[in-house]
Amino acid sequence: MQKNGVQRITCVSASAVVTSPELSFPIRMATKLLQRILKNMYRDLLKMEQVLKQSNLVWTVARPPKLTNGELKSKYRFAVNKWLPHCLSISRADLAYFMLHHIDDIDTYKSIVEVAY
Repeated sequence: MQKNGVQRITCVSASAVVTSPELSFPIRMATKLLQRILKNMYRDLLKMEQVLKQSNLVWTVARPPKLTNGELKSKYRFAVNKWLPHCLSISRADLAYFMLHHIDDIDTYKSIVEVAY
């Protein structure tokens, strides 16, 4: 990216890489279990986030919860650098829509963004 002068990158991580205090107790416990089962994948996602944070790039990390194959609704909630309450699912189509429509949103630059319905 540096060689070609590319400064902007948007990546997909996962909301469960960290346990949100906004989730109900059962969901937090399920998240902890998921973190154990998918520990290698989540470790890699956290490493990606760490590399981005240390870079000079203009980055945004989208952290969706459970991804579904649902239709595009163009209606979702998101939180920049904070927890999103009741963050349980979003369709792949709406996650892609969010990413494309916030590519030039300076409020999301160098930020972790939780996105869900």
